[in-house]
Amino acid sequence: MKTLVLLVGSNPLPNYLTAMALKPECVVLVYSQQTKEPKERLRKVLGDKGFSRIEEECVIATDAKHIRDKLQALFAKHPADTHLNYTGGTKTMAAHARMVFAAAKLPDGNASYLDERDAVIRFDDGTAPIELANKSVELDLEITLALHGAVSSVQPELPRLADATAIATAVFSNPQNESDDTRGPKLAGKLYRLHRKENGNLLSLSAAKIDVCRISQFGLSLSIDDFPGADWNKDGFKDWSEFLGGLWFEQWVASVVRNVIGIDGVHCNVECTRSNREFELDVVIIRGHRVHVLSCTTDTTLKLCKSKLFEVATRAAQVGGELARSAVACLLNGRNDDGGFVEQLRDDVASLWDSPNGPKVFGYEDVKQWLGQSEIGVPPDTSELKRWLES
Repeated sequence: MKTLVLLVGSNPLPNYLTAMALKPECVVLVYSQQTKEPKERLRKVLGDKGFSRIEEECVIATDAKHIRDKLQALFAKHPADTHLNYTGGTKTMAAHARMVFAAAKLPDGNASYLDERDAVIRFDDGTAPIELANKSVELDLEITLALHGAVSSVQPELPRLADATAIATAVFSNPQNESDDTRGPKLAGKLYRLHRKENGNLLSLSAAKIDVCRISQFGLSLSIDDFPGADWNKDGFKDWSEFLGGLWFEQWVASVVRNVIGIDGVHCNVECTRSNREFELDVVIIRGHRVHVLSCTTDTTLKLCKSKLFEVATRAAQVGGELARSAVACLLNGRNDDGGFVEQLRDDVASLWDSPNGPKVFGYEDVKQWLGQSEIGVPPDTSELKRWLES
């Protein structure tokens, strides 16, 4: 096609995917004053991708007559092979753009929308849809964040993955008895509290060196034993405190995801800034056209795990729009009079998100399956994780 007309809404990702899949010679961005910033971000990203002809048309998003007048002039200006993708914009923009398109007697096969659930571009004449999974849309973390007005830095995954795996193996092993805190989720809590005050703040390095902790007392064999080491500086102490406090879980989960889908496109501990506000993403996965964001917490309380679930749903939308998928991996287990904690959290998701793509909950027993139990011959099972990553 020569000309592709895109309606720009607050989430420019569907516009980007459509342009990359259809590869027109010219792109026309129809936007409103409310979506001027997303339009500018989209224009820059498309320009960086080699689209040299990009035109713009500003409309009043809620004024039907104004939209019709603007688009009548637009379709009269461009030749008969003009294509309209009406996925974005307001409902008023989409409805009247399609109405004007039909009035101009342009063929139904030149009108399309992006079907998010099935990840295809559907054409109004019933032509076989284009599957985004089969197209090279060149989506990566940098582009995803740029489209949504965010920037990021991926923090180094330190210390070694072997240490994270050793801790995960212990945390997801069965305790020998109720008082055993060297196995099971209690161990995660013990490691988090090392050299921390009651409010969670870290002790000073000098105070921690007065009462050095031996990691081996927890039955762990890591690349360090003394915490902190005699020759450590403040940065080293902080890095290991963050690692033992929960970063090990993020790194281990990221490694599991990499084993499921391959190494490319998996990012751990991503620090983002959007609208001058900073936030962190534990694990981000970019697969083809889709963004998955996974929050990891070693907390075992229903209240905090629910908070993490709501947070990751919001953060995923901030970096991936409505196309993003979100989930929380946690150590939540057990039950009360209202039932199992994980089941309660899932019920909350089902009642609040009227969508098959609402946030996913992976509780302690779910994550435990990713590791398996070699001592009793149970192999790892990541099938449920894989289904979410393919959703």
